[in-house]
Amino acid sequence: MPPPDPLHALRVERRIRLAILAGGAALMLLGIHWGLPNVESWNGDDISPDKPLRVVYDWLRGAHKYPYLHWWLSALVYAPYVAVLALLGQVDLGCFPHLVPTCFAAPVRDMTVLMVLSRLLSVAMGVGIVVGTERLARALHGGRAAALAAAAICAGSATLVAFAHTSNLDVPHTFWFTWSLLAAVRVWQRGALIDYVAFGVLGGCALSTKDTIVGAYIGTGLALAVVHFARAARERGGLGVGLLRDALLDRRFFALALLPIAIFALVQHAIGNPAELTKHVRI
Repeated sequence: MPPPDPLHALRVERRIRLAILAGGAALMLLGIHWGLPNVESWNGDDISPDKPLRVVYDWLRGAHKYPYLHWWLSALVYAPYVAVLALLGQVDLGCFPHLVPTCFAAPVRDMTVLMVLSRLLSVAMGVGIVVGTERLARALHGGRAAALAAAAICAGSATLVAFAHTSNLDVPHTFWFTWSLLAAVRVWQRGALIDYVAFGVLGGCALSTKDTIVGAYIGTGLALAVVHFARAARERGGLGVGLLRDALLDRRFFALALLPIAIFALVQHAIGNPAELTKHVRI
């Protein structure tokens, strides 16, 4: 009996993964045209299309209950289309930075295109959640079959599929949170500086998308702090005040604890518009 072929196993695994991702994407794309064409979304909690269009105005002098990161990402996705309209003279740039549907020559057409772009962004991030779930399962369990099963369950989740049809913030902040958990596992297992930085950046992006996710980071952050101090004790070979000082001043700890705060402050324009941050916290 010939020995098992590892390359064959990898090819089978790759095909199964592609089938899972394709199936998940198909479910998320099915019916993505609901409520279109229109100048506003059927979902009252969607940020598209108005909020990304006015993100510069709100970032500079406005306030909202949601952080601005996904507004900015959506605005970047919109930018090429809006730039083409501007070149064709079909959008009044005098409205900037507070663009509204009436600033466009064909508001129904243009808002429909922008909403489709936002929904496609949600689909892409939904598929990213499936990929992140597989990676997370493999990092925790080590088994390829278990990881693929986790990805399949995630791809077929009715909740994920439903919210991927919208442009609200539930899929985006879950995307960042899922990948931040993978980085957290890497901090626990390996502890390289890049792992700490990845957790800080991804956690900061999750908080800057929908900051109510902060509750999910309390236990995670405390656990990673314990892991960090234990690692510092092993590296330093001792306990006491010196260990505490060295662990707190370690650049890895800065990445772990301060990067999320710095990213959130930047996204919320905390220095240039502190009144917005105060109002946001109150909201």
